[in-house]
Amino acid sequence: MYAPSFSTIAFWFALAPSAIASTGFVKPVWGKSRFESLIREGAFSDRSGLVSTIDKSRSAFMLISCPSQSGKTAMLSMLKAYYDPENSRDKKVLFASLNVGAEQHDPGREFGKHPVIDLSFRNIDRASFAGFQLSFSGKIHDLFRNFKMALDSSTKIPTEDRKKYQEIAQNLVNRSAEQAGMDFVFLTGLLERHYGQVANSREVIVLLDDYDNPASDASDDFVGTDVAAFLTRFFEVALKDNRSVYRVVFAGGEDRYKMLKPLGIVSRISVDSPHKAYCGLTEQQAKDMGAEEEELKKIPKLSTEPVVYRLKETIDILSHTSRD
Repeated sequence: MYAPSFSTIAFWFALAPSAIASTGFVKPVWGKSRFESLIREGAFSDRSGLVSTIDKSRSAFMLISCPSQSGKTAMLSMLKAYYDPENSRDKKVLFASLNVGAEQHDPGREFGKHPVIDLSFRNIDRASFAGFQLSFSGKIHDLFRNFKMALDSSTKIPTEDRKKYQEIAQNLVNRSAEQAGMDFVFLTGLLERHYGQVANSREVIVLLDDYDNPASDASDDFVGTDVAAFLTRFFEVALKDNRSVYRVVFAGGEDRYKMLKPLGIVSRISVDSPHKAYCGLTEQQAKDMGAEEEELKKIPKLSTEPVVYRLKETIDILSHTSRD
């Protein structure tokens, strides 16, 4: 899949500023992916229609596989803000101007109705399988710690279950794929029970960012194979037939899609799918940018400083109007 390089972006901004300004792109902001911040800065490209796509999907599992730097993490941040029952009343204003909140300023019936487990696989040790397993176990341990305050206040959790989650939250142990999966199932059940009591919410939304990263970026093929087998088993145990889960959204590449096969039908959002608008770049746009990069190579003695200057200058005049 083609990912635009800096030189492509520099060409786009430096040599065709009028074309960019006329497209109505939102103000670009680099290094930020938190939905609330992007909304306040007028920098969120409205892809809130993804909520409807998820809610209407016949599959509980969805894979978002888009070009690099296309806003996958920002989309997951939006989904967390939308579904999470925490502070849902205060968050309504964030969606008022988006497509999902256009009708009577009502974000929708699922808004604030699903506790969210948000897990990124980006910073997991992949130098060795042993290092990966311990690092991944730490991720599961941290999930229990993150929800401990909310669960400690719950009156719907039996004493034995309370002792079990407190033990998991307090002690980091090396978990097998099966153990990690069963602990995950246990946590989703606790969250469904607790938030059903305090917020009249329903099953859990699970957001898994860079699900393929540990296997794809492992130190060697042997480690990558073992990591892929571990994650395949974890996904199967933790997510398949888990009645406490409403939807699972994976974000990452297509190369490791086979890790998701035990789950059955997985709906895909990519540049080749009917929902390609959510990817930021359509397949044709990616091809066009590749052609533009070839044109850039033909320009003699194009130095960096003028390009960066025009890039900054053009950013200041971009339209802030949100557009898919």
